[in-house]
Parts: sequence; C-alpha cells; structure tokens
Amino acid sequence: MGDKEERISYTADEQKEIDRILSFVDTETDRLMSGFTKTATLERESLPEEFQDDDREAGAYREMEDDVADIDRDMPEDEDIVDITDMVQEVEEPAEPSGAGEFDDLDSLVRDDERRPRSPEARDEADELDTLSTADLDEVADEKPAFKYKPKTKPAEGDEEPSTLDELEALAAGEAVSGDEARENEAVPADGDELASFDDFDMPAEKPREAGKGVSIGGDAESDIPDLSDISFDEAGEMPEAKDEDIPEIDLGGLDDFSAAEKTVPEKSRTAADEAPMSFDEELPSFDDDALAAPSRAESEIAPRAAEKRAVADDDGFGDIPSIDEIDDIVAKEEPAIAAGAYDDDFGMAEPSQTKAASFTEPARERESAPPKEKPAKGARREEQRDGLDLSDRDLKKLKNGLTLLHPNLRKAVRDIILNDVLPEQDARQVLDAIITGKSEDAVLKIVQNKLGKTIDISEPAAGAAGRRVIAGRPEYTKDGIERQKKLLFLTKIFGAAAAVTAVLVVVLYQFWYKPYMAERYIAKGVALIREPGDPVTKKVKDYTKAEELFTFVDENYKKDYLRGYNEYARAYFDKREFDLSLRKLNAAYRIDPVHPETLNSLGYFFSRIPEGYFKQIRPRLKDWYYKEVPPVGSAETQLDVAVDFYRRVLNREPKNITALFGIGNAYKYQGQYLKARQYYENILKIDRKSVVGYSGLLDLFIDRDNFPEVLTVHSDLQDKDLMVKLPSPLLAKLASYYLGKKRTDRMNIRVDYGVESPRLKDIADNPYPVVRSVLSALAERDADYPPLYVHLALLARAQDNPKLMMENLKRAIKRAEARDQQYFAAYHLMGEYHLHVKEPVQAYQNFNRAIKAYSSPADFMREDFYAETESLGKTYAMIGNVFYYFFDKVRHRFGDEIEDRELDQDVEKFANYRIARDKYELAVQEGYKSSELFYNLGRIYYMKGLFENYEKALESWLNLYEDFSARPELMYAVGNAFYHLDNLEASKGEFLKLISVFEHQAERLTAVHPEKAAHVRIFQTLASAYNNLGAIYQRQNNESKSTICYWKSIDYAARLRRESEFARVNLARSFKARQEEISPIIDENVPYAIDIYSEDMRK
Repeated sequence: MGDKEERISYTADEQKEIDRILSFVDTETDRLMSGFTKTATLERESLPEEFQDDDREAGAYREMEDDVADIDRDMPEDEDIVDITDMVQEVEEPAEPSGAGEFDDLDSLVRDDERRPRSPEARDEADELDTLSTADLDEVADEKPAFKYKPKTKPAEGDEEPSTLDELEALAAGEAVSGDEARENEAVPADGDELASFDDFDMPAEKPREAGKGVSIGGDAESDIPDLSDISFDEAGEMPEAKDEDIPEIDLGGLDDFSAAEKTVPEKSRTAADEAPMSFDEELPSFDDDALAAPSRAESEIAPRAAEKRAVADDDGFGDIPSIDEIDDIVAKEEPAIAAGAYDDDFGMAEPSQTKAASFTEPARERESAPPKEKPAKGARREEQRDGLDLSDRDLKKLKNGLTLLHPNLRKAVRDIILNDVLPEQDARQVLDAIITGKSEDAVLKIVQNKLGKTIDISEPAAGAAGRRVIAGRPEYTKDGIERQKKLLFLTKIFGAAAAVTAVLVVVLYQFWYKPYMAERYIAKGVALIREPGDPVTKKVKDYTKAEELFTFVDENYKKDYLRGYNEYARAYFDKREFDLSLRKLNAAYRIDPVHPETLNSLGYFFSRIPEGYFKQIRPRLKDWYYKEVPPVGSAETQLDVAVDFYRRVLNREPKNITALFGIGNAYKYQGQYLKARQYYENILKIDRKSVVGYSGLLDLFIDRDNFPEVLTVHSDLQDKDLMVKLPSPLLAKLASYYLGKKRTDRMNIRVDYGVESPRLKDIADNPYPVVRSVLSALAERDADYPPLYVHLALLARAQDNPKLMMENLKRAIKRAEARDQQYFAAYHLMGEYHLHVKEPVQAYQNFNRAIKAYSSPADFMREDFYAETESLGKTYAMIGNVFYYFFDKVRHRFGDEIEDRELDQDVEKFANYRIARDKYELAVQEGYKSSELFYNLGRIYYMKGLFENYEKALESWLNLYEDFSARPELMYAVGNAFYHLDNLEASKGEFLKLISVFEHQAERLTAVHPEKAAHVRIFQTLASAYNNLGAIYQRQNNESKSTICYWKSIDYAARLRRESEFARVNLARSFKARQEEISPIIDENVPYAIDIYSEDMRK
C-alpha cells in the first residue's frame, strides 16, 4: 500500500511455465468469455442494485450513506438511541476510519417486502447464484484469455471509492478500513479477497460465441463481446466498457438441474479422478447441464492460493499464477483439509457479490464427478437464516449504529455470527436484539461469549485502531459513556427525589416532632421548678418566676398556645396549694379553646378539690369566666355543681370519655355522695368490662368507706381477670395498707366478723397477712423500684414482730427514693419509730426531723391519685414529743435540731424536756393527729404539779380516752384526780368508784399477789391510791365513816404489795379532829405514767 509499485522477477523456467499456462488459456478464451459475460450480466440483474455493477459500488455506498441519514431524520423521538449530534464535534486524526459503508453487507438482512420488488424468477436465479463460491470466481479469473495484465497502481485523486466488499473484509479482519486505505490496498489484494473485477481489464468487443452445452444464452441473440484471443494487454486500456443493454439475456433453466445434481450425488460415487490434481493439459469440457455441478473442493482451494501469488505479480500481470508443480503440491497438502470442510472455514465470510458466476467457469469433468454435500452450501444456509432474521430498515440502522460502538474484537465476532451462520437462528436473533435494543457493550459481550462458548478480549484497544476517524475523543460520547450518563441521570433523579423527601421529612419532623418534643421538655422543667421544695416566701417565688420564663420561651419559640403546658402548670400549682396560679393557667387555656377536653377535665378536677373557702371567694366571678356564652348544663351554685358541669361538657362531645366519667365519680365521692360516685364507676365498667379505671374507682371508694366485703369482692374480680398488676401502683399500696389494718384485735376478727375462711386471705391467727403478701407481690411485679412497696413490706415485718426485717426494707425504700432525687417522708418516719422502739432516742429524733423536711417537699409519687400516706406529719410531731417525754431524763436538747444522750439529775432540765414534749404534742394535735397515747401524755404534762398545773387542759385531753377506759381502767384514776382539783367531787367520786369496781373484781380473781409483777402492782397500787382519794372526797363531804373505811382499804391493798399507804395513814390520823383551821386531806397525785407504762420506773 505504498506509492511505488512492487515488481517480482521470475526465473526462465518459471516464465516458461507461465507462458505455457497462458497459451492454454488462450485456446479457450472465446468459449469461456461468451458464457461468463452473460452469466455475470444475469447475476448483476438478480442481485440488489448496489451490487449489479462494480463501477457503481462507490456510488451505491454514497447513496446508502444518504439513506442512513434519511433514516436518522425519520427516527421517532422516543427511540433508545440518544441523539448527540449537537454535542459532538469532528476531530481529525492521522487516518480516516471506514464509514457506515463497512456494514453495507448487512442490507441483505432487510426484509424482502421492504426491498426493491423482484419477480419470483429473479429471486430463484439469485438464490442459485448465491451458492457459487469464491473459489469458482477465482477459477474463472485464472482462466482468463492470454492478454497482458496491467497491474493496478494507487488510484489517482477522483478515482472510484473502495467497494463495500473491501470494507467488509477489512472489518472482518478486525479493523475498520477508511476509503483511502481501501484504495491503497487495491494494488496488493489481501488473502481471501476477490480478484479485481473484470471492469479493470480493457477488453475489445467481439461477437458472442456459442454457449456451452446445457446453457441457454438467449438463443440467436447477438452479442457485441469481441474475440478476446486477438486482444493484448496493451490494447486493454482502450477497450470500451460494456453497457447493460449490450449484455443479452441468459436462460438459466438448467440451473435447477445443476442444483439438484449438487444435492443428490452421493459421497461414495467420488472417483479417484475426482480427487486427483487438475492438469491443465486436459481438454476443458463444455458448459452443458452436467457441467453446472458443484466444483470440487480441491479446485476451490487452488483459487485462494493462486490469488496469493497474484498479489505480488510483476508488471506483465501474470506473476501471480503458480506453476503446475506448485498447484499439485497445494492440492496434495490441502486434500485432508478440503475433505474436512476447510472451504467453509476459509470462506465463511464470502458474500454473494464475491461469488459472481464462479460456478459457470468450472470444468465439466470436475463438476460431473464432484460428490454431493450433506448440507446446503454456506451461502444457502446464510440466505435461509436471513429469511428468519428479517430486519426493518429502522432495525438495520440501529444494528449498524450499535456495531460502530462495539469493540473491534466484539464487532468481528458479531459479524461472524451474522454472515457465517455460526449460531442457530434463535441464538443469532438474541445477539441482534441485544444490539438493536441498545444494551450495553458488557451485556452484548456476555451474550456473545455465552453463545459462542469462548472468551472475547475487549480490555485493550484493537491493533490498528490508532489513526481512525472519530466524531469526538471524549469518553462520555461512547455507548458506555451514554449508559453511564443514563445511570447518572437516573441516580440524580433518585437522589433529587430523596433530597426532596428528606427536606419535607425534616420540615415535618421539625414542626410536628421536634418542636412538640422541645416544648414538652421545657414544660417538664418548669413543672419540676414549681414542685421543687423550698421556702414559700423566698425560694419558691424565684422558682415560680423561672418556671414562667420557661413557659414564655416555649410559647414564643416552639409551640404557641400549648394547651398541654397550661394544664401541666395548673396541676403543679394545684399540688403546691397555689390555687390562684393554677386557676390563672386554666382560665388562659379555656380562653384559647373552650371545648378542649383536657382543659375541661382539668377545670372539673380543680373545682372538685379546692377548699370550700376558696370557692366562696371566686364564686362571684364564675359567670364572667365560663358562662357568658355557654350557660351551665345544670346548676352552678355549689362547688360540686361547677365541677360536674365541666365534666358534662366533655361528655356532651364525647359520651364515652372515661376521664370525664371518672372525674364526675370522684367529684361525688369527695363531696360525700358515695352512691352517685359508685354509679359513675359502674358506668365505666359497662363501657369496658375490663376497665382498670372503673375497677380502681370502685376499689378506692370501698376502701375509703371501709367496706371490707366489697373490697374483697372487687379484689377477687381483679384476680380472676388478671388485672391486679394493671392497677395503679398507689392503689395497690393503699390496698395492702388497708388489709394490714384488719389484723386481729380484741374488737375485730376477720374470720368471725366477715366470715372469711379462705387461707389466701388470713393465716392461722386470723390475720390478713397472706392477702397482704399477694397484693405486694403484684405491686413488685408492676414496679419493683416503687418506694412505697418497701415501706409496706416494712409495715408487714413490724406487724409480724420482725424489727430487723423492717429496718432493711426501710433502707431500700429510702435508697429507691434517693435514686429519684427525692426524699420519702414515710420511710424516714418509720425509721425514727424503729430507733425509738429500740431505745435510740438520738437516731430517732434525727430521722423524725428528716421526715418533717421531706414532708414539706413531697416526692412525685406522693402526688399521684389513690396515694394514701401511711404516716402523717402530726404523728411525726407526736413521736418527737415521745422522745422527750419517755427520755426526759436521758437526753438534752442543745440547739437547733440536735440533742445528745445524757443523764439528767436536775429537775429543771427534766422539766425542759417535758416542755419540748408538750410543744410537739400540741403541734400533733394541730395537724389533726389523734391517739390515746398522745392525749394521755399531753394531759399528764398539763396535770403535773409544779409545772403547769392546768387541770382543765389535762381533763380536756383525758376525756378523749373514754373508749380506752375499759382496756385501761387506771386511766380513770387520772380523770378522777382532775375532777377533784376542779372541785367536781361527785364526778371525781364516780371515776374512783368505777375504777375500784373493775380492779377489785380483778383482784378477787387472784389467789396470790406477787409484788414483782407489773400487772399485780398496777391492780393493787391503783386500788390503794383510789381508796385514798375516795376517802378524801368523803372527808370533804363530812362523811367520816365512809372516809375512814376508804383509808383503811387503801392501807390494806398497799400492804398486799408489802407497801405502806402513807397518804391514807396521814389522812386517817388528821381527819375529823377539832382544829381552828380545817386541814384538807392529801390525795395521791401519782397518776399512771403512760397508757402502757404504769410508772416511770417501769420504762425499762
């Protein structure tokens, strides 16, 4: 492919052999050329226009490019192929690649109905001509007449463009060939290329010769084809080109026989002569019917080999013709390959245009002896396959465009599949569909490799790829780049949609989750500040101010008019007894939304529980606040009416609102209307038979009413329905405490009084300890860290006389409360009682003081509904009084809340402790605490001679003990003495007589008196003191006989204890004696020390 022509020199022997062959060819020129010319003309007419004339191949190629451009313009917009013509620019590289014409041979795949119309006869003739092999053409070329060959040189500018066949063959070789390269390659044809077309030979016209036997060339039709024997190569350049109208019609009627003969000759009929090398000394047979049989494989193999020699021919044009010896060697060497089908392998890429009339140039002898083939020729199979692979012009255009984007190695494999029927029709169709539908190169590669069963390397650029002409060098304009762009566009859409969704989600979460969450968080901080303990005058004012600042911050930044915040603040202020602040929040919420259920329920709760005095203060303003636009449902005269009205407003909108029903029931309960309260609780159970709220209301009502049988009934129902663990924790603790209060006493026995026999409720001693344990077990299952749980376990341990276990449970309760950063009042109080019980007054006093501080800032769980405090502040004060009362001579108060253990000898210090005890007892009474011990101890302090001597207060305090007199008759002694000091002698006498009656009865039952026994001392010492004081009353009433008898009785009972009744003997000696001044009798002032302690010396 250079600018210079190559010349090859031959030896004399080689030149002689060439001359001999040319001489042989010259003898047959007339006959051969006559048949060949007409056959070639027939083939051109039967093939598509673009292949009819070699001179028009370049023009057909250019016309096809125009057709492709028209198809591009007619393509619909919704095609998968992306139009990038506006985005690309042409970049010139050193050499130009082949154009779209390299795929012009694919036009044979277009459906016949979309081609130029052809007659059935023409199609049949074309089918027969397609079966002619390239070897046949080469044989014809080798047998040209003896005229000089003028080798081609590189065509000058303006010469014909390379043929489509040249470009297809170059593409099959793995490289796209540009038009200039095709022209350069014309001078030296590559292996397997067809010979130069006969238009390249300048042949003068001569008269047509008679056709061979079996071939009709149009009867008597005249031909202008000249006698080629008289034409030399020197005159070839002046030979005029034959025109279409100069070529006569050829009758191919004998081709049917030819085709049939090819298919029917058996393989075994092949003779040795058929397999022998062809000798050019033999006479060539004429073209009769038998001569149209298929050529032998040996002959078909000689032509390509001869073509290789011609590629390097010298100037005379015949240097490419091998010698006879060379031909014989070729035939001998290639015979096995020929027999194995080497023809198909070597010429599988041949196109119909490469086999023009080759069969008509075969010697008749060879065709007669050629064996039949077991299957149709390659071209025939290809034509059959193409009939099944019909493609429209649009699909063909897509196929061409798709092939241009494939790697050369992959493109070569696809072309081999299309042109050489390597794969079955179904598999080939899958490959074509993959390319036409625009699948990626990797997808096409996987399909092709899977179908072919071999690996195709596309990792490196193909050899010779450099220098090709490309439309752009940017990778995004390749097919893979377009696929990547599609993926990127898809991902961009996905990410864009995700970003939009994320933005919307963020806004929604910010508005409907974050803001409410932060609002609730700040409200909770404000509520904590309100509930925090502290001094009401100083600290709490600051706490309330900070809480209101937080509320304003929430209203301005997070949630405007946050109704839940208003209701939470109102409940917190209510629990702190700040009724004005609570009502202010509730009224603000009501103005925002007067029908909000939570606000209406909060107002009902507020008015059902505020003190009656506060309600009277705000009652005149109720109409302006709530009843200007909406009149009350019923009457709004009383506090209960207002509370129920708000709950009924909720029920008018939501008839099954459990909170409203429960609120009305509680309102009636707090106002003492228990039957109505029970009705509303039962209505809740009608709505929901397993309503924990309904059962809770009933159980709480029955506990408050001390209706033990109903409590047991509700308890049994809850156990049967497995609802015990669902009850509120405060209510479970309250139930346990209630059962603890039902332990057996002299006045009550649950087995006898209530008929309870179940061992689940009572033990052998008729105490309800088993049921207490079951309730506390349910509470532990519900909330194991609930501090009141351990307080009630401590109470149970104390009831069972287990103080050590009591202390351990109290420590757990205090620890659980401190874990919540809270102080538990009841736990500290009971811890103080424990230390008082074990005679540790200092530790007891400290824990009682902690309890008082904890009470001022109750824990959160103490504010919950149903919570019932087991202890009280008044009791705590009473216990502190007991510390100083019972240890008046053992402790000394220093300052503040500190005391110390110390033995006191002076009465002043002792009296100081009694004064402290009196003060604490009085505080206990003010808190509403009541107990026999409190009343007696306080009365005794008032009664003590030399300290207060306030007999009226002593009597007032002791008169609360009438229910205890039957169990503690000695208490009547103290009452009798108080009456005596108040000069109420008859009342005093009555108390002494009752006391004497009781104790004398007990004394008569004793067979022996033991002075060391406290019970005996209590009986006989009380009788001795009572008779002495009764004798004093009779003395003052001037009843000497009775007075004297009483004094002797006193001396007698004291003697039984081996004691002396000093007061009686003195009174007896001085009574009823004549004196200037009357002497009053002496009474025994030694009243019992305490209810359970008869005297001070019995404290140990």
